[in-house]
Order: sequence, then structure tokens, then C-alpha cells
Amino acid sequence: MPRREFDEALAVAVQPPLAALELAGRAGKGVLHQHDDVPGVGKPLTVPLAAFKFAHDGPSIERPPARVGEHTDEVLGAVGYTAEQIAALRRSGAVA
Repeated sequence: MPRREFDEALAVAVQPPLAALELAGRAGKGVLHQHDDVPGVGKPLTVPLAAFKFAHDGPSIERPPARVGEHTDEVLGAVGYTAEQIAALRRSGAVA
């Protein structure tokens, strides 16, 4: 890694998390990904990738994040809740 690139990476690494993400985004380091159309959000959404670079490839995001509640039934079912119990939780407002 050339010295300049190392210095830039170090400058990002020693910042508080939000400042590091802002600095990395401005520097075009490819550690942030913007989704222009996220169902249910109504505005662009920026999410972090990895805070490091690979030699030849890098992390990628192929789809936007899940909507709130999109996997609730699947997750609760996997840990043992019945469909009736999940419906009761939904009616009570405990889950989305």
C-alpha cells in the first residue's frame, strides 16, 4: 500500500465511527453504498460496506435492506412461535 493511501486509511480509522464514515464517503473509498429506492423508506439510504479494501475485489450490496417486519414471521417461527402466537404479537403491537 503506498504511503499516501496508508495515511488516508489511518486518518479514517482513528476517527469516531460517524466521522470516519463521513470522511470515507467524501474520499470515495467505496466503504459506503447508497440505495436510491428502498421500499417503505421514501428517500435514499446510505449503508456501510466494509471498512477495508481487498486486493482485487470488494464487498458489494445487491439489494436494499429488508423492510421493517419483513422477516418477523420467519424469525419468530424459527425460534418456536406458532402462527397464532405471532398473530397475537402483531395484534398487540409488540412486533411489526
